[in-house]
Amino acid sequence: ADIESLLTKMYVNRMDFIRAHERVMKIAIQEFPFHPEVRELGKEVVLTHLWPSARACIERLQHRGAVREGDPASIIRMVIATLFSFFIMRSVIAPERHWDDEAELRLMIDTLAQGLKPPR
Repeated sequence: ADIESLLTKMYVNRMDFIRAHERVMKIAIQEFPFHPEVRELGKEVVLTHLWPSARACIERLQHRGAVREGDPASIIRMVIATLFSFFIMRSVIAPERHWDDEAELRLMIDTLAQGLKPPR
C-alpha cells in the first residue's frame, strides 16, 4: 500500500531469513570476495529473482505518488544496503553486542520511508 508497509514486510521477512540461516550467511559473505562461483550465484539470485519484482514495486509506488521520483535501481540499492550493513554489524563485526533487532528495524524503516516519500 505504501513504502513503509513494503519496507516493513521486506525487512521483517529478510531478518527472519537471516536469523534462520545466520551461520550460512556469514560464511557466504566471507567467501564472496574470493570465489567467483559464489558471486555468480548471488548475482543470479538477486538479478533474476529479486530485482525485477523489487523494481516493479518501486515503480508502482512511484506511479501512485507514494515514493519520490528517481531511478528505482538507486532506491533498491539504498534499501538493500541499509539492511545489509545492519546484518554485517550485527553478525560479523559486533556479534557480542546486545542488538535490539526490532528497534533497529523500526529506525531503518522509519528513516527510509520518510526519505523516500515525495517532497511536498
